[in-house]
Amino acid sequence: MKQLLFALVLFVLLLPGIQKYIFSIPEPPLHGAFKLIKADSLTKQGWFSGEFQKQYYAAINDGIGLKSTLIRLNNQVNYSLFDLSSVSTIVVGKSGYLFEESYIRAYTGKDILKYEELRKKIRYLYQIQTFLEKRGIHFLFVFEPSKARIYQEFLPSQYLSDKNYHSNYSEYLRIIHREFPKLHYIDANAYFQGLRERVSYPLYTKGGTHWNHFAVENYFIDTLFRYLGSVQNQEFPKRIQCNLTWSNKLQPPDDDIRLTMNLMFQDDKQKTPYSDFTYVDNLAFKKPDILVIADSYYWHLYGTEKYCRFFNRNNFWYYNKSRYPEEYYKGNSDPAFLCDDLLKHEFVILMATEINITDLFLFPETTLSWFGMDNKDIISIEIKRQERIKFYLNAILVNPDWLKDLKSHVTPDKPLEKVMQEAADYMVRLELQKKKQ
Repeated sequence: MKQLLFALVLFVLLLPGIQKYIFSIPEPPLHGAFKLIKADSLTKQGWFSGEFQKQYYAAINDGIGLKSTLIRLNNQVNYSLFDLSSVSTIVVGKSGYLFEESYIRAYTGKDILKYEELRKKIRYLYQIQTFLEKRGIHFLFVFEPSKARIYQEFLPSQYLSDKNYHSNYSEYLRIIHREFPKLHYIDANAYFQGLRERVSYPLYTKGGTHWNHFAVENYFIDTLFRYLGSVQNQEFPKRIQCNLTWSNKLQPPDDDIRLTMNLMFQDDKQKTPYSDFTYVDNLAFKKPDILVIADSYYWHLYGTEKYCRFFNRNNFWYYNKSRYPEEYYKGNSDPAFLCDDLLKHEFVILMATEINITDLFLFPETTLSWFGMDNKDIISIEIKRQERIKFYLNAILVNPDWLKDLKSHVTPDKPLEKVMQEAADYMVRLELQKKKQ
């Protein structure tokens, strides 16, 4: 028995080497945002600076045989035996529901801002709406739903023990109702809370962080179309549901959180509905031009033909940074071009979840500055932001490791200057997020 156990332990220790050098076993890649390290060629400078040794060690670590499988096995043990997530930003809730911690913080009011800051944001939005209305452009603000709020009963008890009575979301609504009642908005958060009580269909999957396909296609799109149609005094073509099916094979991104946990077994044993649609043609319908500034929730709409077919131009500013369609915005990042482009749409829609209503992607500030409105607060914020961007650009230039890493992201379409600018901008946004926390 001792010999058998010794042989088994020895085999397990040798298995990664066997996988890497003798008999390769196919492994599914890990999900998530990370970069595998490859060792650079040996140079005199790299050897004596220690950079080559550091990179070589990291490359060996990333190249260990069966590393992906062992990581998944470790994560599965933590999840199945202890209800723990190996990803720091993911929380395991009750009954197998998974949540992003940032949404729990927003729901429980842990990221709440001062009243003056929230009111200032709403005032900016109302200024934008007024400016656009004078030019025949409709503005709409959408509160996207939050899984932590819709399925709050599945949150771990320790997160609810010291929940604040107020949150940024509740304060926004209070300010709008009391001081800016003419601001055009849709509260999908409240709408989905009501749906949760009335319908038997799941609005979120256990392993997803966004509204699922069925919820956004059957409920939100219809709500949005009714609003847009009422504003333009036209009726969008009627959508008729057909071919309703239930499946436990989830379509991306309905299982996005579970995938990033990198478990051995991804099936959450929850059947989810999917359906197709037919359309009743409306010959009088005129497709509008629409611009949406939003977070990842909008990918559910922007990426589907069922939605895009109703618009002449359907442009998407992802986090007010990346702009789609890419071929249209390629090389066109000048504020004058973007302002002119914004004014060419019939609808401008700003959509944000609870975790993003704190800054609204800085869209209100940048847009008002484009419009040339004399607002000292906006000018001050932008000056400070540009100063921090310059600080990080200089920090990159004096940090050889950072500069070298950024050079590896250079492409023919993205020169080093643009890569550095994006990195500096990201660091400034990270600073703002940490201040809020």
